Amino acid sequence: MFRIKFQDNEYLLIGDDIETGGAIATQEEWDNFAENYAHLFRDGRILRYGAEIGTREDIEVLGYIDD
Repeated sequence: MFRIKFQDNEYLLIGDDIETGGAIATQEEWDNFAENYAHLFRDGRILRYGAEIGTREDIEVLGYIDD
């Protein structure tokens, strides 16, 4: 899991590798098992409710979290 910055907000990227993607969630969404903000797909697209809102290049990795 990674702590990331996307569109000037901090999120968690749920996954073991930034290249394979995963769910993008706030800490609160993660803690409460709530619906995730968006999803980073293997091809680099970031989708929210089926609409592309960014790409992998828009993500700044702030650090790795060893859960």
